[in-house]
Amino acid sequence: MVPLIITVQFLLAGFGVIKDERIIKSLSRTGDPKEILKGPFYYGFVFIIVTVLFWRNSPVGIVALMILCGGDGIADLVGSRWGRRHPIPWSKNKSWVGSLGMFLGGLSFSFSIILVFIFAGFFSINLQETFIRIIIVCITATIVESLPFDNIDNISVPITSIIIGLMVF
Repeated sequence: MVPLIITVQFLLAGFGVIKDERIIKSLSRTGDPKEILKGPFYYGFVFIIVTVLFWRNSPVGIVALMILCGGDGIADLVGSRWGRRHPIPWSKNKSWVGSLGMFLGGLSFSFSIILVFIFAGFFSINLQETFIRIIIVCITATIVESLPFDNIDNISVPITSIIIGLMVF
């Protein structure tokens, strides 16, 4: 319910129904409320859909969400801080450092949360095989995230992670 409520709040702020400067400043790069209707809304929408479809039923959804939350989040932080000098040739706004952050963040978040679910008894899966599968999904998601498309990685990364995850899990 919390992601749903937050996503509705994004929608309302993006359309100007509610005036919340705190949300606008924290979720937009330019200060334009309509910007919230792109990346932040996509993020919330995908988070809700993936949770509804996969929660506690499959490691695929957990991996997709952790790559979105951990990997993509860390990619932005690390890339904007340390990656300006090392852009990716096919995507000048993205960097090798950010992509490494994407891969390592997605991998560590995914494997950590999968471990929690295994120890809680939701999954009975082999750790070594699971780690290898997560690596495959993270590599693919990192490649997709590195592509020069603006405002769609909050959709393309989890969709790719789900498709590859369904193939390997």
